[in-house]
Amino acid sequence: QSKKVAPKYDDLAIRLRHYIHMNYSGDLSVENLCAVFACSRTTLMSKFKSKFKITVGEYISKYRLMKAEELIRESDETIKAIAVSCGFSDQNYFTKVFSNAYNMTPVSYRKAFVKTKI
Repeated sequence: QSKKVAPKYDDLAIRLRHYIHMNYSGDLSVENLCAVFACSRTTLMSKFKSKFKITVGEYISKYRLMKAEELIRESDETIKAIAVSCGFSDQNYFTKVFSNAYNMTPVSYRKAFVKTKI
């Protein structure tokens, strides 16, 4: 492998993570990310997993859920609006993913948090 090419990918995982943080509500498909970072699917996936020990898809999902959880706790936005603003196009899918991660629905989570906040 050429030394001229390597530096381009040295910080790919870090740049990708930053991009996810800045664009988590948008299209973060692997195809789109490869286009943004001008690299192959294999390079994108392997560099990220090597650096963070988690797949790109898992990281995106966890980050989106973390942002959604913050909004559920701190805002009065509807669950549907929060789902959309965190990159979930389908509220039912969001509820399923959230429930799997937090062992309760977003509505139940909000009610539980509001009770403890008082």
